[in-house]
Amino acid sequence: MTTDLNYRIQLDEMINDPDPIQPGSTGTVWGQDDCGHLLVHWDNGRELSLIPDVDRWHEV
Repeated sequence: MTTDLNYRIQLDEMINDPDPIQPGSTGTVWGQDDCGHLLVHWDNGRELSLIPDVDRWHEV
């Protein structure tokens, strides 16, 4: 199950992913999964979740 969201973010840091999104990248948060991870459509075409309290980002 996902919760629908729709807001823009910019990534500050993603440290625990072997192929992270680059800092400064922007995307749209479109949902949240059952684990609380934010589901993101990145502007570079990738889809990779953000983990609250691990990854850092801010709304734009």
